[in-house]
Amino acid sequence: MRKIGILTDSASYLSDELLKRVDIRVCYLNVIIDGTSYKEIIEIDNETLFKKIKEGKKVTTTQPSPEEFFQVYNEFKNEGYTDVISILMSSKASGTYQSAVLASQMVEGINFHFIDTLQGAVGEEIVVERVVELLDKKIDLEAIFNKVNKLIQNIKLKATVEDLRFFARSGRLKMTQALLGNILNFKPIIRTKEGLLELATKIRTTKRVIEKFVEDIKEDFKKCEEEMIVKITHVNAKEKAEEIKKRIEEISDKIKVSISKELGPAYATHFGPGGFAVAWTTL
Repeated sequence: MRKIGILTDSASYLSDELLKRVDIRVCYLNVIIDGTSYKEIIEIDNETLFKKIKEGKKVTTTQPSPEEFFQVYNEFKNEGYTDVISILMSSKASGTYQSAVLASQMVEGINFHFIDTLQGAVGEEIVVERVVELLDKKIDLEAIFNKVNKLIQNIKLKATVEDLRFFARSGRLKMTQALLGNILNFKPIIRTKEGLLELATKIRTTKRVIEKFVEDIKEDFKKCEEEMIVKITHVNAKEKAEEIKKRIEEISDKIKVSISKELGPAYATHFGPGGFAVAWTTL
């Protein structure tokens, strides 16, 4: 009889409720401050991160090492698991997927299955929750992977930042452009496309960004009028997240909208305080 385990990376920022209900193992992304590495969430929080950035410390992020995945895979093996499903952030945006695959090649006696979500944060969370739901229904693994692959193709994610200097740290914007954008109150709309984050457009004011996100979801819902899942996340921007949730709930009761866990330090490094993101899809 199969014993199936689930592994993900911390970029999925799963809810505490899900982690308590389901045995999902997590490999944590790292935040590196002046050469010292910290596992996000468990060794550093956003408050400490922003304090270090304000002090002028050099901050970067990196994926979990193959050794970290190897340790977790060995735990699965020692506990008698026959299969492990690794649900990971986009392979095009991070080396996390490659680290997991490399580690799996050093462990025998387990069937490894890898899902490249082509997403991160709430986009990735949607995929993890869907896999858990399908496993609970005792659906065959091959059928699960077929359903999930279709789901991944339908997920849309859009995000913005409050302070463009944080976006500039990711290398996607020059610091001079960020400073000018802040003065002019420009807000970038960032989206995932084929597994990569890209700058879709710029809009003036956060209010208009929220209106744009809600309108995009409304238009997609009109095209299908099927059950839709919407997840919202943020960095120290709970009021914005709640406003978006309220406005989406007004569209239709067929849309299941929820506010997810706040983004952790690995993402907060690039999004900064006030940033928020929305992911949505039909099932």
